[in-house]
Amino acid sequence: MGHVSSDIIVIPNLVLQAVTPLKVVAPNYALRLRAILDFDDETGDKRIAGDEWLFEGPGRACCNTTVF
Repeated sequence: MGHVSSDIIVIPNLVLQAVTPLKVVAPNYALRLRAILDFDDETGDKRIAGDEWLFEGPGRACCNTTVF
């Protein structure tokens, strides 16, 4: 098995991670996100593990646990 960070617990089909502060994205900035598991996002788009996309500001990024 590959290296797993000590602050992340991986259980089959479940990822538990320490609580982190919300990320506030300023205007003209973006977060590059990557799916670590397949899921349907809040807009109905199907995300496949490995997909990458931008969360563009201004806004508060509240990602689910399937996004890194």
